[in-house]
Amino acid sequence: MKKKGAFRKCLSTHQLSADEAFHEELIHSEGDAIKEKITVGFCCMGKKMDSKPMQNIIKSIKAYEDLDVICFCEDTIFNLEIEKWPIVEVFICFYSQGFPFEKTINYVKLRKPFQINDLESQSILWDRRKIYNLLNEFKIPVANHYIVDRKDQPEIT
Repeated sequence: MKKKGAFRKCLSTHQLSADEAFHEELIHSEGDAIKEKITVGFCCMGKKMDSKPMQNIIKSIKAYEDLDVICFCEDTIFNLEIEKWPIVEVFICFYSQGFPFEKTINYVKLRKPFQINDLESQSILWDRRKIYNLLNEFKIPVANHYIVDRKDQPEIT
């Protein structure tokens, strides 16, 4: 993707690469009218949003004139109903401790933005058993390992 009007240029020549193909749907609305900007929403806790790496990512995305960045602040995430959250076409969400993950999944189900990092797939990473099952399902070799499941153990008094 190129800066400074790359989407309009690509669409006018109808030569979209496979990686850029999803943008065509985001840009077109009601017939062939082209929207001015694609809204990209960042949703994460304030500490992560304010971090230098995140600010670098946001700055890089803002360099594209066809993209408009909206950062969901903690006040929005925690205190507003998802129906009142900003509507975005592309959604980037980062989980961290205390983050209302289910609420963001409900937002995605409601608004159906294009997800850069699929939220429901992220939850697999929280459970090592699910990861190993998924790797085995796709016949990906894994090191010998043991998994101890203590969830169903009686409480020791």
